[in-house]
Amino acid sequence: MRKLYLKLTKKASVVLLVIFQIGLPIFVFARVPNDPGFISQAPFLNKISASEAWDFTTGSKAVVVAVIDTGADTLHEDLSSNIWKNTKEIPGNAIDDDHNGFVDDVSGWNFIENNNDPRTSVFGSKDDAEAVLHGTVIAGLVGAVGNNDRNGTGVNWQVSIMPLRAIGSSGTGSYTNLVKAVHYATNNGADIITMSFTGASNNEQLRNALRQAYDRGIFIVAAAGNHTDAESGDLDQTPVYPACYDSGSVENWILSVGSVDSDDRVSTFSNYGSCVDVFAPGEGIYSIERYAPQYGYTMPFGGEWRGTSFGAPLVAGAAALLKSYRPSLSPAQIMSSLLSATDQVKISNSNQQGKIKYGRINIGRSIKTMAEEIQKAPHGVLYRFNAGQVERIDVATGESSKLLSLPGAQVFDLAANADDIMLAALFKQDKFYYVRFIDSAGKFAGEISLPFVDSPTFKVKRVRFIGLDQVFVEQYDNRRKVTIFSAFTTTGGLVSRFEVAGQVVAWDTGKSSSILTYVQSVIGAVTITEVDIVKSSKRRHTYKIAGVVEDMRLGPLAFDNGEQAVVLVRQGSNMNQYTFSLDTETFYKDYIGVVDTKNPWRLRLVRQSSGNLYSILAYKQDGIFSVKDYRGTITGSVTVPKGTSTVVY
Repeated sequence: MRKLYLKLTKKASVVLLVIFQIGLPIFVFARVPNDPGFISQAPFLNKISASEAWDFTTGSKAVVVAVIDTGADTLHEDLSSNIWKNTKEIPGNAIDDDHNGFVDDVSGWNFIENNNDPRTSVFGSKDDAEAVLHGTVIAGLVGAVGNNDRNGTGVNWQVSIMPLRAIGSSGTGSYTNLVKAVHYATNNGADIITMSFTGASNNEQLRNALRQAYDRGIFIVAAAGNHTDAESGDLDQTPVYPACYDSGSVENWILSVGSVDSDDRVSTFSNYGSCVDVFAPGEGIYSIERYAPQYGYTMPFGGEWRGTSFGAPLVAGAAALLKSYRPSLSPAQIMSSLLSATDQVKISNSNQQGKIKYGRINIGRSIKTMAEEIQKAPHGVLYRFNAGQVERIDVATGESSKLLSLPGAQVFDLAANADDIMLAALFKQDKFYYVRFIDSAGKFAGEISLPFVDSPTFKVKRVRFIGLDQVFVEQYDNRRKVTIFSAFTTTGGLVSRFEVAGQVVAWDTGKSSSILTYVQSVIGAVTITEVDIVKSSKRRHTYKIAGVVEDMRLGPLAFDNGEQAVVLVRQGSNMNQYTFSLDTETFYKDYIGVVDTKNPWRLRLVRQSSGNLYSILAYKQDGIFSVKDYRGTITGSVTVPKGTSTVVY
């Protein structure tokens, strides 16, 4: 029988948070995967309404969750296909291909042994058996492969787990390695960081690293910690970290997770207090485990586990589900969605009275509420603008309605934000440029004045949203022959600015809140460049495709994870559509028609009720748009009056 496992050592800089015991209540609920171990997991997954969430999404490999722990079994049959892959690195060539400071870091990094194998070591004489299993258990709760008829499932059936081994197999770790792990996650594309350890020291370096991660768009989850019978567990009296790093801060930027039992009562071992934000099941937990039978680790799946360690990855998994369903969500929006949908918990002793902020997470309710919000936005519509007028056209009926009238103004471009809730109209009045914000019904939502004046030297061209509350405006400097991109908040603040040599044929911002992608034609090739505004980094893709680029749009087109770039390329007398998966460097090519100089082809994307995006192509004469999927199959059509520019979603 395994030991009661509250804390590994009082001398450790940080400690894991787990208790192991025997017992098994069983429940079964609505939508279930076919994994045999799911029957053991049903009680706690049912508590957080995972099955209701799975009706909307089972996750996406486009979402990256960094698990900072003792490592994870990257070769586990129920985890290996959900391990994050660094596509910028060539495996086994002993070269730091992506120049991130780590050689051959194909699937994370091991900061304990300082190598590219993030699996938990099983060789040490001082190894703690529970610590060896711990990291894989955590990773499995976030994202063990679901519905594959093996072991159990994670909250996400598909996701990208970035394992970062920063705590040793003895269960202890140093702040130095934890800081390195956080920086790695921040610099290599993590969307969420989850941590199931605590330390008594308010380490400034770790706090600053986590705050930097949050500021760069990463959602942070931390276990609140366990206490013994001799300790009060009140974090207002004795704080622990990283759970309490944001204590006293105006902004709640770390989601700290306590534990409840099967009756939604605060677990007797769980810490509580003002820096504990939510609760999640932390008793009766089953998950995959580190599997190395030759070293005594003979169970690929097991339990029961107890501890706030296991509530944290359930919450991180819930955040990943939200991100998969609505990729544009910011950390603050994920926080709000989770906190606003909790169920009430019961206190386990009188000292907790008035010390419980929010209840137990309910991811099913969070996603259902989000789905209802999205359904309020119009789908299957496009917008057209002409002079100072903006109209909405229903794709199914062709009916139009006026949304915006700007007498005496000239609208240059129109964009919809990633939520499909707000529109931005770029327009000029007299010699000055503005962006007017309206909602999907045409209601005024704000306006900003741009620091540009009409000039023969500078040409203001296009506008796009970046995320939910910022816009990029494109200018071309005819004297210096450079394209200038300037990012503004919806209140007019300048956020960032960068330049690109030459003219940009087309550009777009996808669901990622920090990526701007532009396309240029060079002799015999098409070059697509992704610019990460937050990380100040570029990623260039060059395809040996001859032709002239006419247009480009980004969006999830349902043939691959993440988003794809759809590009119109004029090749001789033919116009072809190329759909590029930038992560895998693959593409589809489809012939769409002949070149017509009088009626230029233009590409737009329209959101259907299923949530996927389909390309809309200006089809030859009389403004007829053919609606196609990524393989070129026509799924519908809509007529738009000739001589108007359009933007669609």
